[in-house]
Amino acid sequence: MSDENKTCCCCFDLKTGAFICAYIHLIYILALGIATVTMLAFEMTKDDGLNPRNIMITVYLMYGWAMFMCLLYLAFTIILIVGLHKDQPKYVLSFIAFQYLVVSRTIVRLIRYCFNFDLALFSYELLFFIITSYFLIVLKNYHEKMHLNLAAVPRRDNIQI
Repeated sequence: MSDENKTCCCCFDLKTGAFICAYIHLIYILALGIATVTMLAFEMTKDDGLNPRNIMITVYLMYGWAMFMCLLYLAFTIILIVGLHKDQPKYVLSFIAFQYLVVSRTIVRLIRYCFNFDLALFSYELLFFIITSYFLIVLKNYHEKMHLNLAAVPRRDNIQI
């Protein structure tokens, strides 16, 4: 990669771009969590008489799984933000590893939606994949820059008196 890619993120420096990515992730996850809770509340109050009990259990399990994933994503996003504020590359690396899992899940879902000819879900997943991949590139470049900065700072155990 060129040095230009390692020093800037669109119109911002790499650190500012990493913070922007982290806070956009935080806003996205909070909005997704609120939407999931709202849809679950709507499903619980809906009484159309057509839903057998086993279908409702499946719906509740799906929303429960979605809420669990939102909480997991929220935890990793908070770890990322703490790592960025404290300049801790290990925290940022844990979020990057989690993002690799998210990207691989997104690729599987893209393939599935492609074969199901579901254009709306395919478009959503493709947009999510593009944005997540860009954020991942920015965070990975900033993580490398953090490692270089840490290597340049002398450690206490290496200082000779």
